[in-house]
Amino acid sequence: MNNFKDIEFIAWTHRPECNAWIDKKYDYYVLDYAESGNLLMQIDDGKIQRLKGPVAFLTFPGPDFKFGRRIGHWNHRFISFKGKLADHFANTGLFPAETPILPISAPERFSRAFDELLNYMNEPEYGTSRAVYMLEGLLLQLHEQPPHKASRRSDPRILKVLEKITVKPEQNWNLQRLARQSALSYPHFRRLFLTAAGMPPGNFILARRMEKAGELLRRPFPPTLQETASLCGYEDIYYFNKSFSKFHNIPPGRYRDNFQL
Repeated sequence: MNNFKDIEFIAWTHRPECNAWIDKKYDYYVLDYAESGNLLMQIDDGKIQRLKGPVAFLTFPGPDFKFGRRIGHWNHRFISFKGKLADHFANTGLFPAETPILPISAPERFSRAFDELLNYMNEPEYGTSRAVYMLEGLLLQLHEQPPHKASRRSDPRILKVLEKITVKPEQNWNLQRLARQSALSYPHFRRLFLTAAGMPPGNFILARRMEKAGELLRRPFPPTLQETASLCGYEDIYYFNKSFSKFHNIPPGRYRDNFQL
């Protein structure tokens, strides 16, 4: 746990209607996230880029950063930090400074994780060690974005299915029945689902279940692993452990323990 002490959190907030214009050189690192809205960004004397949410962008020591907008607003979250551990994030690529603009193709998941971190920072009951672990998970998501995102051009019937599964991923979803309820043949249902979600239906259900499992195990008083498995739709604890370890790259027991003192 000592390595978690080599970081200092400087500032963090969520501004749903931000209209700031920033022009500065940083001596610390910032993870910025525009969930929605449009803004401009320029690094040193480079090309001015137009950013459209949902998009994450990074600022860090060295360059001169200009970003924001003078008229209108965007939905802005950020957290800033510095220290040896922050330098380690940058040196190992976890904080991907070489690609400072990263479109977010899974905005619901990213926003949820960002809000969990910001909410915890406002009341850090267990100190900053837990916050570091949550920050690492958020940075890891920058490397895990699916290749597609659901858009308004996606079939509304499929979007409704995605919403249903996201709300209750633990249910025993019958994909053939969902296709019939959507008035679609199953092959066409799968094609539309892949277009909207960026992954097949089975993978989408698994991802939502594993995200729910992670949220349960991050709670201050988490359920047992058997209870977590059941709440996420698994009767077989062995299969749950295997699925969780593959998805999160860590066994569920160790994942839970990393969030406890």
